[in-house]
Amino acid sequence: MSEKRVPRRQHTPEFKMETVRLAESVGQHEAARRLGVPVATLGELVP
Repeated sequence: MSEKRVPRRQHTPEFKMETVRLAESVGQHEAARRLGVPVATLGELVP
């Protein structure tokens, strides 16, 4: 029995830039909460 995988989201360059700005202003945990993404995902987007 095979499991269906959830497709990975494709983030636009604009989303990534806005994510970085938001994380710099409110912190990574709050930015992740506001955007509805896991903190680990945010960590991949924010240097």
